[in-house]
Amino acid sequence: MSDQAEAFDAMLKAFEAADNGDFEGAIEFCDSILRLDVAPDQEVRARIFKSFYLLQVGEFEKSALETELAMILDRSEKTREFEETSNRSMVLGNLDYQWLERMKAFGRAGKSAAGINFGIEKLRLVDAVPGTYMPLTRFWLGRHMAALGDTDAALEMLRSGLAAEVYEEEAYAQVYQEWASSAGKALEMYTGYRALSPQQAFESGTEAMMAGDDAMAIRAFRDALELQMAAVPAIHAHLRLALLYSKQGKKDKLIEHGEEALRLDANQAVSILADHDDEFRDVLFAKLEANWGRSALQLEQQNSIQSALNYLADRIELVSYLPDDFFPLLRLTIGKYSLQVGDFDTAGKHLVNAVASQFPTSDNAELVDLTQQVKTEAGNWLLHLTHKRRTGVSRGILPSKDELASEKRCWLASASCGTHSVEVALLRRFRDTYLTHGWKRTMVAFYYRTAPGIAEVIERQPFLMTLVRVAIVAPTYRFAIRCFRRSIRRV
Repeated sequence: MSDQAEAFDAMLKAFEAADNGDFEGAIEFCDSILRLDVAPDQEVRARIFKSFYLLQVGEFEKSALETELAMILDRSEKTREFEETSNRSMVLGNLDYQWLERMKAFGRAGKSAAGINFGIEKLRLVDAVPGTYMPLTRFWLGRHMAALGDTDAALEMLRSGLAAEVYEEEAYAQVYQEWASSAGKALEMYTGYRALSPQQAFESGTEAMMAGDDAMAIRAFRDALELQMAAVPAIHAHLRLALLYSKQGKKDKLIEHGEEALRLDANQAVSILADHDDEFRDVLFAKLEANWGRSALQLEQQNSIQSALNYLADRIELVSYLPDDFFPLLRLTIGKYSLQVGDFDTAGKHLVNAVASQFPTSDNAELVDLTQQVKTEAGNWLLHLTHKRRTGVSRGILPSKDELASEKRCWLASASCGTHSVEVALLRRFRDTYLTHGWKRTMVAFYYRTAPGIAEVIERQPFLMTLVRVAIVAPTYRFAIRCFRRSIRRV
């Protein structure tokens, strides 16, 4: 029997084995054909069917290799045997996906130009196949050509990718839909304002923002994000959207994009926020934690305190890269809930951080006043926690403002920081907790004999108020916080 006849017989046996579900046997028959001295059209056919059978047994990379070898031979011999197989779309679909993975590896290694050269070279293999194929390869090339500024070639690739024939296998079709959606968005952007890549859209948004065209800037930044930007420019885009929506008074959008920026990388987001003024950062953070507080309250009312605590724990994890004195309202809320469920360690940690907060750093009067109230409340809860841990008994209701006002005045702190400041409240509690016995009590008595006259002088001299606040009150205040922290840990 001649090699040609033997090859024909082996192919029939391969078909029969495949019909019976024996794909391993079908692959062996195809291999036996490839070992013979056969005509190019028979070799191409054997490799195509072997590729198809390899897919059935999950050998995707080997299948892609056989498909590529068949395409090389088919193209060189001009037999066009490849176009006659009914398995063409399946084996080409697998090859397309394998090429995509190779090009993505080039991209991850920072070698996009090499990935483009690889993809262009591979697409030449389908020149002899009628129709347009390999959409995933074309989409990847289009996206990266656009990023490198080759607009005309990028447009051609994206359009041919959208016009390509698609393999209908579910996993492949899902990947195709994702890339096709991105390609369609890029073409829509190009028609709208000549941006084809996320980088170009971001640049268009920046230019529009500087020109005062907020609507165009919002559109461009949102388009850039839809095209899946890298993390750092995506953070920039989210924060700029938050700023633009803040100007429009759209609180929900401000919170959405501010939270997403922190979720991508809180530390990087804060670094980027340094490019803006401090007040924008402070307003953004204040609105975020106010929204988190409202959401926690709803969870408490609908479910339980523990549900609210779990939600807030996720939020605090979101900002864990930031200094402990950021987000005082968030920390106060966690401290209160933790105290109510008996988690005194967590309560103490967050209440101390809320009391010690240096937020905000801007001069926004509304935020400064709000934060002072938060710090005062946190100080009261901290004292309540200290009392409960030392005595094992809850004081029930926290001291009211009237009760606090009726207590003996802390003269120097009141004169330099204000009567209702958190410094006054905390130092007063520090006095009543730690300075009630022995020589400490004598020292307090001496202080109350001499401090009123000093306070009267301080209140008339602004520079003395600043000096006393920085040199005396602030160090004492920090010492008091450390004492409460040690007390909480020790008890």
